[in-house]
Amino acid sequence: MFAQVEGGEVIKIVPTHKGITIGDTQHDKNIYRLWSREKLKNIGLLPYRENTVDNRFYQRGSLSYEVGSDEVVGTYAKTDKDVATLKEKMIEQVKNRASKLLAPTDWMAVRASEGGTAMADSVKSYRTAVRKESNDKETEIKALSDLDAIKLYE
Repeated sequence: MFAQVEGGEVIKIVPTHKGITIGDTQHDKNIYRLWSREKLKNIGLLPYRENTVDNRFYQRGSLSYEVGSDEVVGTYAKTDKDVATLKEKMIEQVKNRASKLLAPTDWMAVRASEGGTAMADSVKSYRTAVRKESNDKETEIKALSDLDAIKLYE
């Protein structure tokens, strides 16, 4: 991607798969591939890159540009997501994972509880281990105090 720059300001971000009109001149999309960086710079086109926001932990805000001599960097403002909400989602994910791990043997538990064939000890041990791991993770997540702790835990 490129940024069209005039007077040190970004006019627009230009995908390399589209042509562009600068002044009265229509340029084909191939200029990004065929022209040198210097020639593109001379008509006001600089390479563009963007600093992304990790949307697991932050809300993305407004976009600002830093116009350098050889490139333009776009950076989004960011605000922390609510720690309590993040922890709730993490716990939900842990519970969903445990549920998926237990689902293939649920029928055995139902059968045994209704007086049918007992579960094998290995299946009981596995199910107990899954529930223990899930409960331990839930306790660990509840103890996380701030966003930095959550990021380290992830």
